[in-house]
Amino acid sequence: MSGSRRVASESAFAIVSGMLWASTVFGASINLFSDPGCTACNLTIPMDQSGTLYIRTSAEGLPGFGLGSGEFRVTGLPAGWFAISTPAPEVISVGDPLGAGVGFGFHSLQTGTCIPLYSVLLVPTEAASDVTLQVTKRDPSSIPSMPCPWLAPFCGPSCDIVICVDGGSLFINSSIPCTVGVIGSSWQGVKNLYR
Repeated sequence: MSGSRRVASESAFAIVSGMLWASTVFGASINLFSDPGCTACNLTIPMDQSGTLYIRTSAEGLPGFGLGSGEFRVTGLPAGWFAISTPAPEVISVGDPLGAGVGFGFHSLQTGTCIPLYSVLLVPTEAASDVTLQVTKRDPSSIPSMPCPWLAPFCGPSCDIVICVDGGSLFINSSIPCTVGVIGSSWQGVKNLYR
């Protein structure tokens, strides 16, 4: 390959890689749930009790062979509340999801739409209502150009794709109803019924 053709090819790859870094993928997300099965995002915690938050991710729509790693933070914990985070058995992590944030990877390849990351025991120290916890970017992000929570697919040692993903919310002691969205592949199946 001639020098100018190789430079043009490398430039095109850099442009495509840059677009992947800033893009989002439909279906891929990091979410907060009040149950381990990813079906509810409202949680009630009376003052004299504790509650459990489940942090889950979806690899749906990611290129490659499944989920490799990611990074995020959960914001909105009321001042003085205690949060004890326990990573799922397959998760290797550094950081605190309800502190400055966490970077994570897996012991083995992960696929699916309800992949366990953490269970978090929440202990209120004072009454609070209308609390909203939200998945956001780690602070600071390990990749400064990523202004979002992100996931990286498992696509081999020479692959360095990192993709912004949606971050979910959990409503605690709130009258705001929370609806868990329809998974993309399921919606496609419904659409196919009417063709």
